[in-house]
Amino acid sequence: WVSRGDPKIRGADVPFLILLGMALLGYAISIERALSWPRLCSILLGLIIFIELRRALQPRQWASWIALGLIVVGLGMAGVSLVGTDWTQVRMFDLPWVFDRLPTLVRGLPDSGAFKNTSDLFGPRWVGITMGVLAPIYLPMLAWRERSWLRWLAAGAFLLVTLTLLLTQSLQGLIGLLAGSLIVLLCASRWFWLLVPVGLAAAAGLLALIDLPKFGTLLLSIDNPGGIAVVLRLDMWSRAVAMIRDMPFTGIGLNTFPLIQSQFYPGIFIGPEAHSHNLYLQLALDLGLPGLFAFVWFVILWIVGLLRALAKENASNARLLMVSTLAGMAAYLAHGVMDAQMPGAKPGFVIWSLLGIGAALMAPLGEAKKSRIHTWVLSVLVLPFVMGLLAIFQPSSVYMNLGAVQAHKVLSPFPAAQITSPADFEAAQRNLEEALRLDPSLRQAHLLLGRFASVQGDFSAAIKYYENRVALDMVDPVAAYDPALELTLLITSDSPPAPAEELGRIYHNWNKRFPNRAEGYLLRSILYSQYQANPSTGANFLKMGIEANALPPGLLAYALSQK
Repeated sequence: WVSRGDPKIRGADVPFLILLGMALLGYAISIERALSWPRLCSILLGLIIFIELRRALQPRQWASWIALGLIVVGLGMAGVSLVGTDWTQVRMFDLPWVFDRLPTLVRGLPDSGAFKNTSDLFGPRWVGITMGVLAPIYLPMLAWRERSWLRWLAAGAFLLVTLTLLLTQSLQGLIGLLAGSLIVLLCASRWFWLLVPVGLAAAAGLLALIDLPKFGTLLLSIDNPGGIAVVLRLDMWSRAVAMIRDMPFTGIGLNTFPLIQSQFYPGIFIGPEAHSHNLYLQLALDLGLPGLFAFVWFVILWIVGLLRALAKENASNARLLMVSTLAGMAAYLAHGVMDAQMPGAKPGFVIWSLLGIGAALMAPLGEAKKSRIHTWVLSVLVLPFVMGLLAIFQPSSVYMNLGAVQAHKVLSPFPAAQITSPADFEAAQRNLEEALRLDPSLRQAHLLLGRFASVQGDFSAAIKYYENRVALDMVDPVAAYDPALELTLLITSDSPPAPAEELGRIYHNWNKRFPNRAEGYLLRSILYSQYQANPSTGANFLKMGIEANALPPGLLAYALSQK
């Protein structure tokens, strides 16, 4: 924008400014900037790719070259993936007669930095998602005009990319391929629109034929691979929703989900996860609700503009490119329901490239250059208005968001945190206390203040906060922490377990996963002593924590002395 001397900001650019601003904010509030910096750089790179392609491409004159470029990208990425993927991580079917014959020639790849690398190769799931986005963009090119060699190259790229996708056994990538292929069919002929009602009718008939309670129970069981995938995702989504509810304005910080989730929002089944496995939840986590709004609003503007351009475009290679970019984005958005390949992820340049090519295709017809008043109104006024209403009608959310962000920095790494900045500590404590004054039902505020009191050595106050947390968790622990069980009960019409029994199972899993955290033993002790009339078992939990040298020191000994 600066180097080209074009200071005019179009209506469709406003979401970009919001995305950029929220990305910078996400970096600023991060508890681990070493994790956030690569993600921020990737987002900036993606924006530059989009803007330069939109500005510089002349798609009608260069249509064949653009198509060739996309083909070369697909062939290159598929080829590198075949010799650089860790095929031992494929989860469903082992194919040694294929995988053992693929040489691993690409090694030493950097990871996100969230965990110690389990492999220095590509993860098959991410490869599958990328292939799922790439594969459908080659289908329209099979009808390319004039240059038959390009049609053959597109066919070869489609086959190689699809083969690589099938080898990864990525369900997310397959969903993307199917969604993108459906868009191609719908754009090819109006007759294919019949697939939509036929598909809905077939789905309704299938639901009527199957034993829904039995199928649902199987799908929500950890006793089979498919059920495990569903249950783990529901667990992750539950924790992601809890984070967004506590920090709606800012998000949790760029690329910090594994740290925030494991230290402050433990799940029943999951350990530290790299991301939330849902594109839209992850956008809200990384960029806050304003960032999610900006991304969704930009994508809507882009799709509407491309559809308008598509309606005006006669049969041509440019039209085929429009369908290709639309199919690729449909694949990306569809996969996002089950996984989260963020715009700032390593293969994200493919998404930004498709967006840039699509924007360049709109420009000659005036779609990308018009600054419509409704674009500005929705982009500039609606977002602050909605956020302002949330702050006015739920002021506790403002204090909770600010206090949680501050507390995460002060308390990380938990439970070995030490107070290094008294000013930050006091500011976080004030905001959390104000949030509780406005809304005493904020579970996480009680937990964070309990941790603050524990770190300070004020064990009496800490126990009170933890008791409040247990009391709130007792209200409906299934709904709060176990969405898989909640859905199972809904399907089977069974009665839910007793709250104390369910909460005991949840606390047991937390305690088992983090045996060095004193609060896990304390929560179980409070639950058994006050809600299950079993003070001796409650005292035994405190003794177990003392023997395990759980942190912070002194908390459990003080609690035991009060028995």
